[in-house]
Amino acid sequence: MLLLDSLNPQKRQSLQALTQDFDPQKPTLVVYSGPSGVGKGVLRNALYTGKSDYGLGYEGKPWQQFQTTVSATTRPMRKGESEGVDYYFINNDTFTKKVQAHDFLEFKPSGSGDMYGTPKSEVARIHQLGFLPVLEIETEGKKEIDKLKPAYNILSVFVLPPPSQDTALKQELSAQVGIALSDYSTLKPLAQALSVPNLAGQMTTLYSRLNTRNSENTEKRLLRLAKAVAEIEEASHYDVAIVNDTLTEAVPKLQAVFETAYEASQVTSPSKTVDSK
Repeated sequence: MLLLDSLNPQKRQSLQALTQDFDPQKPTLVVYSGPSGVGKGVLRNALYTGKSDYGLGYEGKPWQQFQTTVSATTRPMRKGESEGVDYYFINNDTFTKKVQAHDFLEFKPSGSGDMYGTPKSEVARIHQLGFLPVLEIETEGKKEIDKLKPAYNILSVFVLPPPSQDTALKQELSAQVGIALSDYSTLKPLAQALSVPNLAGQMTTLYSRLNTRNSENTEKRLLRLAKAVAEIEEASHYDVAIVNDTLTEAVPKLQAVFETAYEASQVTSPSKTVDSK
């Protein structure tokens, strides 16, 4: 794994080396992952629009040579969502038929039992437009994508949280975990992580960012953090890691990763795409 902690010539050279063996006969894609609360969407949107979400005050030059793939799901459409923009909304029978036809790059059930999958046709569509396909997926999905390396050039990037130095907030998090642990045994990995200084700092940062969203109760936030521990452990299996400390520092690094993959994809003719089936 390359930790892209700077954009000096040596790091850029190491980044370029990750795509030097890409096959020009294969389509190229990027796998983009990170734990909940790390700011993947904020970082990606800041790169694409040149502005930040949540009033973070970032302004930069947009870079729009990529598109995020749209997933298919069996869950109902929610208010404000649009077909083909947020998701492709399909029923269970259709999803099952697509699985049987090998139409998905990867697919998985959610905690609610609804199914989610990345259609192969999405990658083909984005390539036909001349853009770089970016799959914003979880670490389990990345493992499935890795199996497709015979058919695709794949560059994977993981977004890490910076370790917080806020001792009071770490103590608050530890107390919350201690209270909830008796009811949620799945929080045990989080409790253990809080005894590891750097990991405890990263969890504290995620805790702070999830609190800022204020979209879930404390128990759900803690369960997300417990899942984040396992996800961060998978970071070493990615090609590149970026720490999302500030957007001013992180956005150019993400752009460098996407640009590297995009330049590699340009030697692949749009007609040389993997069949959607």
